[in-house]
Amino acid sequence: MKEIKVTAHLEGLCFLRLRGSTMQHTRMELQTLISVRKRIMVVIFFYMTLDIEMILAACCFIFWVVDFSTGSSPSEQVHQTPADALYKPGDTAVIHCSHTVDNFERICWYKQSNNQLQLLGYMDMIFGRPEESVNVKINGSAEKGQICTLIVEELNVNGNAVYFCAAGYHSAVCLCTPPQKHSNINITEPTVKILRPAQKEIRNKRDDAEKKTLVCAATRFYPDHVSIYWQINGADATDGVATDHAAVQGNDSFYRITSRLRVPAQKWFSSKTKFTCAVRFFNGSAYNWSNKTISGDNVGYMRLTQNAKLSYTVIIVKSCIYGAFVCFLVLKLQISGRKQNKREQS
Repeated sequence: MKEIKVTAHLEGLCFLRLRGSTMQHTRMELQTLISVRKRIMVVIFFYMTLDIEMILAACCFIFWVVDFSTGSSPSEQVHQTPADALYKPGDTAVIHCSHTVDNFERICWYKQSNNQLQLLGYMDMIFGRPEESVNVKINGSAEKGQICTLIVEELNVNGNAVYFCAAGYHSAVCLCTPPQKHSNINITEPTVKILRPAQKEIRNKRDDAEKKTLVCAATRFYPDHVSIYWQINGADATDGVATDHAAVQGNDSFYRITSRLRVPAQKWFSSKTKFTCAVRFFNGSAYNWSNKTISGDNVGYMRLTQNAKLSYTVIIVKSCIYGAFVCFLVLKLQISGRKQNKREQS
């Protein structure tokens, strides 16, 4: 008879780290393991009944979190269960992940096998988004105090891997590849640019309660380890942020990624409002920041207002001219009618 035994283990290959930064809130990163204090491994043992040597395979669940800004322990931030379980080959493994971090609304699930990292998918608030071609399901909720569940179906020896979860802001990018340098490509930091709202969107007053879209583009960087964050007047912005799922590699081997920020029109049409796109890049040994800041378009708003006033003025003048012309025709017809009546009477 075959059975799967789940035990605790104290060795692993990778870890996730949460730490404070100059952005004044916790960031999520994935790094190669340097030192690990504790993690959980689910080991699958296959026992054969016919004098066959035992076949051993390991399916590991690893998670490691440190919050340097608060000094809190991993258990106070993110919880992953179960610690012990018993499965049979072909069974379905169910793993739960929850967190106690305010404003974190995304949970990413990873798999590590043969020194390769794979993103299985993520839970965005209450929307499970598993990757294509992976035999997993993700459901539940990624909000504080809720439970996000990863379901790995039909366990087998080919599924030997390390599974772990990480919590982050809903705009955090889930990355899973270790930093590697191509033989003929130098490590290159991203070029950051903020694109202003399109003129068509600015003129469209009915666009989602006057909201305007700013786009931050990070281009020509290598490797693909970047995170993008927005600030408005120095304060972190998370509402209205949508970041690409992952960086895209072009034909030139460099990567690019974009993030969008939707803000109310009154914020954009104010020169006192400062919008900052901060891109953090890992070059293999350290983290570097590339920031770009622009101001709201008060001049554009005044120009738009003046153009609107001019348009209304032109419409009013045309209406007055048309009205005067109509009155002139009516008066002329009345005079002609009176003259004709006088001729008939005489």
